[in-house]
Amino acid sequence: MNMSRIMTTHHLLKGILITSLLVLAKPISGQEIYLSTTNNSIYRLDTGFVLTLVTTALYPKALTDIAFSSEGKLYGVAKEDIVEINLQTGETNLLKQLPGHDYSYAMGCSDEDKLYLRGQWSDVLYAYDLHAHEFQLINYLGNDQTYDLTFYRGNLMYQSEYHNIINVYDLIEQKFSKIACKPNYPRIEGLSSSMDSCGTEHVYLVDDLSILYEINFQNHLVTPLHFYPTLEYRFSGMASRSEHIGSTCYSHLQSVICMNYELVGLKEVDASSTSKIFPNPADSKINIQLTEPFFTLIEIVDIFGRTLLQINNEESTEIEADISQLPAGMFFIHGITVDGTLSYLGKFMKN
Repeated sequence: MNMSRIMTTHHLLKGILITSLLVLAKPISGQEIYLSTTNNSIYRLDTGFVLTLVTTALYPKALTDIAFSSEGKLYGVAKEDIVEINLQTGETNLLKQLPGHDYSYAMGCSDEDKLYLRGQWSDVLYAYDLHAHEFQLINYLGNDQTYDLTFYRGNLMYQSEYHNIINVYDLIEQKFSKIACKPNYPRIEGLSSSMDSCGTEHVYLVDDLSILYEINFQNHLVTPLHFYPTLEYRFSGMASRSEHIGSTCYSHLQSVICMNYELVGLKEVDASSTSKIFPNPADSKINIQLTEPFFTLIEIVDIFGRTLLQINNEESTEIEADISQLPAGMFFIHGITVDGTLSYLGKFMKN
């Protein structure tokens, strides 16, 4: 297939955002979800969110993502190298390098045993056939960083880092859709679907803070899971033994409406290093401590970008917010100045 470049056009849409709810999570099936780290350790996430070290991939380059084939074989990508990993011994076998000195941080496998990789230099979606040992150029994905790929309802799902959006690419219709929006959300290091069949599916993600979530895109439910690893190295990839099934369950997905702060005239600044938020986690109240009284408005936003609380601020550096009516979960704090500059102040967990 010839590669075509698709340029995404953003439209100014306002007032409509996803409503998110937080629910108790079901345990993950044992021996299903696997995570790789930057030192090439491979962990299995067992029932009760317990990490078990399975092996360490013996490869001189750091793995940036992993994926299982339909036959249960584990593969990894280490920059430009695609390798097969023996889960018992950790031994690796170099299969292929991406074309044209391209490299990838993201990989997912279909039920046809095609490894899909996003080229970070070329912004191209590749498919590498594990049986024919050939590359195919699928499409142009745009110039955002992507750190994992997985299949969801027959669509290839990935994060658009710059716009904090989770996208899907319909391989049949060759169309893009946005299915979740996350302003100021941490970078996703791992993204995986876990499926028993087309009717039973779960989508998990782990971010750069090692926080694990389950997402239900149909009902717009987001659940932070009770997962608190204490590892020296951060996660670099995520995969399940069943995510390839997601490529067989085709469904046309509708886009959601995302708010882009740049489009409404707001300049966005990271000011988290100049603010303190405590206590964290919190029960009913939080304190926001600022170094300077820059902000006339303080906003508390959920992980889908919905503003749940606004506090008018009259040049104060000490702000107390009543969060007793917020549901349990993670929230972000924004400060807005008179000239319309929006600053990210930090985040907190509500018990």
